[in-house]
Amino acid sequence: MKRNNKNYDEEFKKRAVELVYTQDTTLKAIAEDLGMPESTLRQWRKKYGPRKDYYPNYKPEDNEEIRQLKKELARTREERDILKKAITICGSLDRKSWIYWMIWRCNTVYLLYVMLL
Repeated sequence: MKRNNKNYDEEFKKRAVELVYTQDTTLKAIAEDLGMPESTLRQWRKKYGPRKDYYPNYKPEDNEEIRQLKKELARTREERDILKKAITICGSLDRKSWIYWMIWRCNTVYLLYVMLL
């Protein structure tokens, strides 16, 4: 893309960022409409960011709670996937094979637990 050496005033930059947050279109489309590189608009978005009146109930301390909830969700999904696999395996085994498999699995988990301590 051709290098664009235009200087934009602060008001134009802020309005361009406001378009990014208010329009139901992509950043690339807005940049093309304004006749500027997408990377420039992306930098302005980082610099000027969303105004607080867009998110009136937002608090910075919510970030920590969101991070913890995402971590808990990932762990729960992993547990769910493990249980799905176990149900699949248990459904395909007869009773004796299933008992041997569970003993082997418990020993493996115990050994991993001991090694991690």
